[in-house]
Amino acid sequence: MSYKPKDINKYQDVHPEQIKSIALYIKRTLIKEPYETKEDYYKEDFANFKEKFPTLYEKACDNSVDVGDFARIISMMTAQLSNTDDDYTRSATVGQVLYNRFIKDKEQFMKRKDG
Repeated sequence: MSYKPKDINKYQDVHPEQIKSIALYIKRTLIKEPYETKEDYYKEDFANFKEKFPTLYEKACDNSVDVGDFARIISMMTAQLSNTDDDYTRSATVGQVLYNRFIKDKEQFMKRKDG
């Protein structure tokens, strides 16, 4: 079992590595009875994280992205947050990786609907 990180302090800036640590901890760990979902299981332990990063919390809890892909996305995100690039550059970098991973190979099968 991996080390359980502390929740963030909602009144202070959050270090990117703390974001990565919490998100990957949630993604990699299993829940215990009587909880049915990770959202319910971790909602008190990481209440501030959930409040400050609701989409990231949701993705860490669900099973739509496997742990390996999620870890790569989180690593890129935290690397970008640590960088001095502007929001557009960070967003474009992450968007390009997601496009390459999920869309690019399937593009030929998509039908375009014109007007």
